[in-house]
Amino acid sequence: MRRPPKDLAEARYLDLVDEAALDVLRYLQRRMPTEAADLLNDALLVAWQKRAQLPVDVTDARMWLFGVARNLLRNGVRTETRRSRLNETLRAELTATAAPPADDGAAIRDLIARLPPEIAEVITLVHWDGFSLADIARLQDVPSATVRGRYRRGKELLLSATHAASS
Repeated sequence: MRRPPKDLAEARYLDLVDEAALDVLRYLQRRMPTEAADLLNDALLVAWQKRAQLPVDVTDARMWLFGVARNLLRNGVRTETRRSRLNETLRAELTATAAPPADDGAAIRDLIARLPPEIAEVITLVHWDGFSLADIARLQDVPSATVRGRYRRGKELLLSATHAASS
């Protein structure tokens, strides 16, 4: 049971929802099945926001809501097209920038993998992700001295491991 509307605009909105929401949902499901519920929600939100401007005639209001749904579909298609183009462009860029051979750096990655996890994380955050030691301390919520110690210890372990491997 719904509460009585506060004003005429709200009453027209509620009549519109009763009259058209299910039909608009079916319309959207036929076109974008996985996003239909979200699109209906967006359409009803637009209708609520513009309830004072809704057509008085229920049939006209219903057609107006279908128009809103259609515009949302078109926006969704445009967004999906842009996203697809962006993905293609990004894929082409990543392919164009020659990635190093699969074994390039494998030895150092193996050495880092053998470090204690908290030390390996500091080393990778500094050298692969570009974080400063102060940033890492904030990220890990530990004192800066702890991060500096882990970084120093990691460098020492890596240096000794590389010397051992080259001997």
